[in-house]
Amino acid sequence: MNGLRYIISLCLVIFTVIIGLQGTAAYEDQKKADMILRTTDVVETFYQEGIKMNLSQELSPVDFVINEKMPVIYEFPGSGEKLFIYEYPTIEKRNEALAGIYNEGSLERIKGFSKFQEEKECLLNSIRAKNILLIYVIEYDSKVVSEIKDVASLDKFTRTFAPNLENVDRISFTNLNDGMTVKHQGSGQSWEGKVVLKYYQHFWKDEDGKNQYESWGNQDFYLKYLGNDSDKLQEIICNYDGPAGSGQGVFEYAGLALDKDGYLNLGSSGGNGAINVNGEYNMTIRWGTEWETFQLEKV
Repeated sequence: MNGLRYIISLCLVIFTVIIGLQGTAAYEDQKKADMILRTTDVVETFYQEGIKMNLSQELSPVDFVINEKMPVIYEFPGSGEKLFIYEYPTIEKRNEALAGIYNEGSLERIKGFSKFQEEKECLLNSIRAKNILLIYVIEYDSKVVSEIKDVASLDKFTRTFAPNLENVDRISFTNLNDGMTVKHQGSGQSWEGKVVLKYYQHFWKDEDGKNQYESWGNQDFYLKYLGNDSDKLQEIICNYDGPAGSGQGVFEYAGLALDKDGYLNLGSSGGNGAINVNGEYNMTIRWGTEWETFQLEKV
């Protein structure tokens, strides 16, 4: 194709233009195809990741219709977890389904999910994956929930009632939504900061040829003390500013658990909006009578 640029024959130039237009159309068709997932794509992805699921033999899809679409219902063996897969023809149709849920107030207005809530304690989680709507259901014991007081008890709850929570989150983000992860890191003399940005962005043309865009992003903030006297640390004040805004948190160091790399998880923020993966972050940490400011850069 590049060699044609050096041929000055008019007919060949015209031929080049035609080929270019065909190539552009093919590219747009491929982009559109990439935005469409099938139920079989979702199930196959879980199987490829080593996650076992069985078609539900007890639940009737008719009872769980959302926006005139019946789901395919899978169960995770060995737990009460379930995955409802709704396949819509376009992202716009999936958005209409979500809007219908929000307008009704919640999923509990739907016959099947309402019966769920009457018969047992469960959490209903809606997940977007391009044109697919996933409803991930966790059944649990309310007595155990009242016992959740720290990270350890939360981990125990997850292992008991939602052993596939991390898998569902990872697969829907990375495999189905083509999610990306970007890290920003920096340090001063006493502290090291890290921001992990997880995001996805979808671009496509709708049936009228108009450009459409959908995104999701979440930032996790981490802080690590570099000194040798961590036993003396008490209240920590952390201020940050970054591409998506600024924030502040006040923490008691002794009450926070460190991860395997020695970082404190300060929390997260996220939502739907424009994603800036190349922006910089600044952190200011105050502890006792001391403070320092440092910049976090993309790594």
